[in-house]
Amino acid sequence: MERITKLIILVAIFITGLIVTNITSSKIMTLWGLTFSVGALAYAITFPITDTIGEVWGRKRAHVVVWAGFFGNVIMVVLIYLAMHSPSARF
Repeated sequence: MERITKLIILVAIFITGLIVTNITSSKIMTLWGLTFSVGALAYAITFPITDTIGEVWGRKRAHVVVWAGFFGNVIMVVLIYLAMHSPSARF
């Protein structure tokens, strides 16, 4: 697999992990006696991904990926806000 393809896949997984974290963070679960937010599971995958990107493609590229994830979250919040406040269909 090409190097850039691997980077694109990692970036997609990273951004998906961040967005899923924010959507699922209000759900609290208990597993093996531990109580935690479900969002913590999705958030946990973001750290090794940014570490991998930083090691293989450099710190600057990892920073760009983190900012892309931040803007992905901003877009998600705006779209959810618009969906919640848009009028419902009349039927």
